[in-house]
Amino acid sequence: MRRVIRVLFLPIVFAVSAGIGFSRGTLASPPAVEATATTGNERLLVYVGSATCTFSNVKEIPGLVAAIRERVRASAEDRRFVMVGIAKDLNVTAGLKHLARVASFDEVMTGRSWANIGVLKYVYSDLRGAAATPEIVVVDRRLVNDRTGTRVENEKVIVRALGLTGLRDLASGKTAIAPLAGQDSGDQPAPPEDAGAPKGR
Repeated sequence: MRRVIRVLFLPIVFAVSAGIGFSRGTLASPPAVEATATTGNERLLVYVGSATCTFSNVKEIPGLVAAIRERVRASAEDRRFVMVGIAKDLNVTAGLKHLARVASFDEVMTGRSWANIGVLKYVYSDLRGAAATPEIVVVDRRLVNDRTGTRVENEKVIVRALGLTGLRDLASGKTAIAPLAGQDSGDQPAPPEDAGAPKGR
């Protein structure tokens, strides 16, 4: 009799366990969001360079990027500051090595030359500008992370610096960084860039 009860009891336990597991799978909350992906306003410093570009590899580049980083970080105020490195290189390893020499980035992209997804976004399509290396693009955006997923809203270019001259001017303060919307600042918005600026100069 006990054997019969055990045989009948096991399927019931299995069915209850399966039911609990199913309900947990369908009603469970989404996984915790990483701290870096939380909703918030951000100011990005996007560097575009290349291991094969002479001007991207002059000795002063890391120092210029460091000086620009401090200016952009200060201008971000209460926004989250993010550094993005893009290497326009076909060779992924070479691109990563180049970016490592330039600065410590929060996010990097390399490979596929001018078809690199970062270049397509910050140079050729969404936030279109002149194609040059080295180049720095300062971008304001709102990162949203909610139950529908992660997305970017209200993305716009604040300033774009092209070539060595552009980076030097941005590092020294000759090129201004626009203040945050609705805030007063000693920095005035930079004049429109010359789309015909020579590459790498």
